[in-house]
Amino acid sequence: MFEFIARAREKRTSCKAAAPSPAISAGYSWRVPGGEVARLSQYVLEGGAHVMIAGNTRSGKSTLLHGIMADALKQYAPSEAGLVLLDPKRIELRRYKDLPHTVRYANDEDGAIEALRYVQAVMEARYRELEQAELTADTPKYQGQRLYVVIDELIPLMIGPRKKEFVSLLMLLLSQAGAANIWFIVGTQAPKRSIIPGEIMLYFTLVIGLSMASAVESRCALGVKGCESLPLHGKAIVKYGPELMTASIPNTDLRSVAELVSYWTSASCKVA
Repeated sequence: MFEFIARAREKRTSCKAAAPSPAISAGYSWRVPGGEVARLSQYVLEGGAHVMIAGNTRSGKSTLLHGIMADALKQYAPSEAGLVLLDPKRIELRRYKDLPHTVRYANDEDGAIEALRYVQAVMEARYRELEQAELTADTPKYQGQRLYVVIDELIPLMIGPRKKEFVSLLMLLLSQAGAANIWFIVGTQAPKRSIIPGEIMLYFTLVIGLSMASAVESRCALGVKGCESLPLHGKAIVKYGPELMTASIPNTDLRSVAELVSYWTSASCKVA
């Protein structure tokens, strides 16, 4: 059943790290311990951070999101990673809703709030488990299944009729869910403070900025200008904590994504 995953992991661990991309400013680079530059989607999945992907319409958010999802499906069995998918656009994430990894799928505001309440219940259950466990300095967090909450377009949920309820739940989870191994991957077209408050942006320690309309939007997302000068496709400015780098965003072949989805949704991969 998991031979495909084993092959993918073997290939990944045998590959050398890519050469570093030029930094935005002197003295800045985006590195992991050991000095190797992390592959972007790999670090999204394993970096232990809530992630925001910000950019104009047609700037490549969906392309990057599909690449991240494809990497997740190559690396993780359902027992290793679960998915909660919030899809107000009702386009990009629906192809993943029948995966055995997917524990919740919602495409409207009511469903999204219900899904976040489910995530809250999972988080609280994991905290109770941690309370009963004898923790050491090496295991301060929940060590079980990762849970990724993927939101393809945050804006409709931030301005809907139940926005106060949604924002309250979102802030609670962003502030507490990391220790329970629950991570958010969020896409948005407009990282404006009038729509996404700074208090929420603070919790996204990994921000991927694609092409944006103005330097103001770039500063709102990353704290620096620059995204307004990026080409429409293929390039991003990435901020992790105080560090910045440029990154290339390759195109994602949706046929390969479909093959991965087909593999996991086949009868032999169904999870009881």
